[in-house]
Amino acid sequence: MVVKGFAREIYTYDPIERPQQGDARLEEGQLFLPHQGVYKNERKDKVKVVFDASAETKGLSLNRALFCGPKLQTEVTHVLTRFREFSVAFCADIADMSACIHLNSQDAKKHRFIFQKGGETLMHVYEMNRLTFGDGPSPCVAIATLRQTARDFGAKDSQAVKSIEENFYVDDWLKSTVTLEEAEILAKDSEAGQF
Repeated sequence: MVVKGFAREIYTYDPIERPQQGDARLEEGQLFLPHQGVYKNERKDKVKVVFDASAETKGLSLNRALFCGPKLQTEVTHVLTRFREFSVAFCADIADMSACIHLNSQDAKKHRFIFQKGGETLMHVYEMNRLTFGDGPSPCVAIATLRQTARDFGAKDSQAVKSIEENFYVDDWLKSTVTLEEAEILAKDSEAGQF
């Protein structure tokens, strides 16, 4: 996460020392999210960090304070039906879709987490600067961003924009065409958004 630029270290502190006036730990508006590592495959060589924005402290959670927005994802049955419509089928996935979307500094402050490096006594406080998968509004924000990007960069090709709007299920694009050439053109035209 840090290496990819999705998070940055904000400060470190010694948990034994009491915070004094001006200590970064007393900064207003911080919210710390619990997190855990989840292996992405059976080889256990790739770990994905998952945040729990629904975790409660004193009856409050980040997800309770967020407006989730409308359900924007296309019904999966519609996407799958169109996927099987023609003889040439292809699919694509937007890698780390949530991580493609930056958080503003006020929202990033609500996405902090604490990490203790092995063998150290210091606590490291990091701040996510990208949308996290565990936030309630993440699907709505990600899909709205994808569709707006398609409209912004696909003005010359309404077929590509329509395909992105109708044939995505969250971050998975499932499409079929009559010919291989048509599929190649549609895939090439859809890359303009750089997702």
